[in-house]
Amino acid sequence: MFTETNKFEYSGNLRNPAELIKLLDETGAFFVSLDISERIVYGVRLVLEEVLSNIIVHGYHGNGGYVYVSASVEEGRIRLQVKDRAQRFNPKVFIPHSLSSNLSCEWKVGGVGIRIIKEISDKLEYIYENGENCLLITKRLPEK
Repeated sequence: MFTETNKFEYSGNLRNPAELIKLLDETGAFFVSLDISERIVYGVRLVLEEVLSNIIVHGYHGNGGYVYVSASVEEGRIRLQVKDRAQRFNPKVFIPHSLSSNLSCEWKVGGVGIRIIKEISDKLEYIYENGENCLLITKRLPEK
C-alpha cells in the first residue's frame, strides 16, 4: 500500500470493524516509519477513525462501502484525503451539539466525532464531485 516514500494509499470496500482497524494500523505504521511522534500519529489516527466510522455508519448505513484513503507528508504537513460514494455530506457545515449542554438522557447522539475531527485538524476542505465525497484534512507537524 506504500506507493512512494512519503505517500500511503488504500482503495477498497470497508465492510467491518476488522478491516477498519487494519487500515488504521497500516496508516499509523506509515506515519511511524516517517518518524512522526506518537502523539501526532495518535491524533491523526483518531481523526481518520472518526471520518471512516462516520462514512460506514452514517453514509453507508452500517453496510460498508467504497473508500479511498491517501496519506502523505509534505512540507511539514500531514495530508489525508478520504473519498467515498455514500450520500453527500459536508462535515464542514455540520454544527455539532454543544458538549456543555445538559448531558441527560435527552442529549442527542451525533456530532462528537466531527467535533474531534475539527479540533485535531488544522484545515478541512470538502468537495463533492463525480458522485464522491472528498474530504481533505491537513495537520501541521511541529518544527524539529
